[in-house]
Amino acid sequence: AGYLSKNSKYCEFLVAHIGRVLGKDYGNVGKEFAQEFRALPYLFYFLRKQNINNIKNNGPILSKNTPQIKLPDGIIIEGEFFADEFGGAVQFHTNKVNASKVCIYCWDHKGHSLTYEADIPESGKYIIFLRCASNETAQRKFTLNSKEIGIFNFAPNRGMCNKSDDWVLVPISQNGKIMQFELPKGKNRLTFENVNGVSLNLDYINLQKVGN
Repeated sequence: AGYLSKNSKYCEFLVAHIGRVLGKDYGNVGKEFAQEFRALPYLFYFLRKQNINNIKNNGPILSKNTPQIKLPDGIIIEGEFFADEFGGAVQFHTNKVNASKVCIYCWDHKGHSLTYEADIPESGKYIIFLRCASNETAQRKFTLNSKEIGIFNFAPNRGMCNKSDDWVLVPISQNGKIMQFELPKGKNRLTFENVNGVSLNLDYINLQKVGN
């Protein structure tokens, strides 16, 4: 459709979503795998004809009427805009109560990791918050710029934001103390890996500068 109509919306949709299919962790090579992959050579052929060579996850295509919420100060990384995904494939949800744009869910399995890139304008110490929701204690291993920091617990709250605003903005903490991270100017990579197989809905990551 994109090739014949020359309408860019078709290519924008594919570029935003097909990268997640390629990164999905398939448990078998049966029907599920075949349904996803049998059309890919044909798809790649037409994308190349339209000079599209880089396919990755760019988050969902949003309606212009998507409701906005008030965001905290600092750097905001929307949960749907991850740079890399390994060991699974999260889903995007557009109707969670009071989510910022879109949130991710189905982050349910051990070993499923998401990597985000933060463009830091000024080096210094930062507190890292996750706006999240869960029904059980979710454990995530946090790695910062290839250095493993540790495994952190995200306590359950009131629900998963299906009928009420259950979001909590949780700082990464250890032994009840909020941690501060020294971040250099420029691109920083934050990886969160599910280590106990518990779901955690993620709305966004918030980095707040606290010192030089």
